[in-house]
Amino acid sequence: MLPQNEKFHNDYYQNSPAIAVDLPSLMELKNDSVNKPTIAIIGQDPLTHNLCQEVEVGTPYGLHHKNSREGDTKLYFEIIYDLLKDLNCRIYLTDVYKMWIKNPNDSKRRSLPEEDQERFIQLLKRELNIINPVGLIIWGRKAEKAVNKINLEIKHKYLPHPSDANRRVLAKIIDGPVTHENKLKFYKESIKTIKKEWGI
Repeated sequence: MLPQNEKFHNDYYQNSPAIAVDLPSLMELKNDSVNKPTIAIIGQDPLTHNLCQEVEVGTPYGLHHKNSREGDTKLYFEIIYDLLKDLNCRIYLTDVYKMWIKNPNDSKRRSLPEEDQERFIQLLKRELNIINPVGLIIWGRKAEKAVNKINLEIKHKYLPHPSDANRRVLAKIIDGPVTHENKLKFYKESIKTIKKEWGI
């Protein structure tokens, strides 16, 4: 999906040392339950650390990749596993913005132009209408802001993004130091709240 903004396309997309796209993914535990509800986890965009001229295609949080599940995104996998187990549901993973573009001039992401952001937000609305989840878990304020624009009549719960880059936010709400164990404990308690509030 090429950017609609011509200047952005020429100045950033064409010159970016890294472009990432994540394929939305559906996960569930193999058990005897057939009619499981689907919960969607919505993040912001498909971050990549690889510097390459090719487009990198992956899955949200690299969960297709064993080394990621046991390394950088171990916490994400543990949270998702707890959701699958405790709510006996399917988890649909997707991002609001389907494309991540590295700024050619520094080490940061380059924000998409407004028209491309809006295009992805409307695409998300259509995507969720197809998946028809019983609820949304939204990771991060930018993802929450985007989801609020589409006015879906779906139960939703905002949770801070589990990333280490979000330590300052997590430090304000987690009991004790921001360790892997304390973060996981916080998300486990959040899952209990979701189960109670959504009647799952």
